[in-house]
Amino acid sequence: MLIIATSGGLSTLAADIADEAGLELPDFDEDIKKRLSKILLPQIKAKKPLDIGQIQSDPYMCTASPDILEEYDSLLLIFGDAVEDASKIIPGCRANTDIPIAMLFSGGDRPRSKNGKKFINSMYPFILL
Repeated sequence: MLIIATSGGLSTLAADIADEAGLELPDFDEDIKKRLSKILLPQIKAKKPLDIGQIQSDPYMCTASPDILEEYDSLLLIFGDAVEDASKIIPGCRANTDIPIAMLFSGGDRPRSKNGKKFINSMYPFILL
């Protein structure tokens, strides 16, 4: 499983829960670290879970790096604050892989908001906190 998040706290909790459930969260090998360094800002370290923080210039990185997704059997996306058009992330990733993808969205958006409604209408799995 690959976890990509904008929230370090939530990504750590998710990694702990996944580990307790027996899900494999392999460390990034040197090749993946090298590929990630080409798309991440220098301040962001390629370590698991991948916390891209609020400073990442491309929260849709999984659409820009489908070759990295090929290394994993599932993807969990966690967004701790409102990300513009976040409901488009799963379909963008889905276009590049057939692995299971889930999204946890917490923070600024609520079900009645513009993004919340887009999530509900997207028919993709997500948890809205």
